[in-house]
Amino acid sequence: MEILVFDIFAKYAYFKVPEGTLSNFSFPFPPRTTVIGLIAAIMGEERNKYWLDKQYTNLQVGIEILNTSSTQAIKMNYWRTKSISPIESRSLDMKIMIASGSDADGRGYTNQVKFDYLTDVAYRIYVSDSSDLFVKLKEKIEKKEYYYPPYFGHANLLAEVQYVGIFDGKPIIEGNISTIIPSSKIKKECKN
Repeated sequence: MEILVFDIFAKYAYFKVPEGTLSNFSFPFPPRTTVIGLIAAIMGEERNKYWLDKQYTNLQVGIEILNTSSTQAIKMNYWRTKSISPIESRSLDMKIMIASGSDADGRGYTNQVKFDYLTDVAYRIYVSDSSDLFVKLKEKIEKKEYYYPPYFGHANLLAEVQYVGIFDGKPIIEGNISTIIPSSKIKKECKN
């Protein structure tokens, strides 16, 4: 079994914990859904359509945390809008769209939201599959030819992808395993 290995790192990352409705905490690593979405973006798939494609749902993915990151609370200003109103510019030959909301001047109002971003993140991603997708993904990552730029959580959190290589994989019966799964949750299976 061939395994494609690549590293992905960024200054900031944010993987929202879905259970947190009032707080914006982040997982310490990208969940499988995020990694599959990242691969689909590199391949140029339309957002949220790739989940219907068996090539993506059947991918075997492994994630290794390469460095321990810390969190940094960063406040973002969101512009709340109710509708968008066109304004014609007299000096320019164009129409400008501005947001209208509840402020008296019609610009909308901001809402400040705190996010717990991960800082200086680096992960090693392992991908295994026997479909054509595997070969195409290897070529795109190796040549750094991404359809959409890779990012971690928000579009402004761009990530860098570095190709490591293709390796032969085999099941591990004995030895050390580096994993994000707690060792207490792993069942030992012995094959005769």
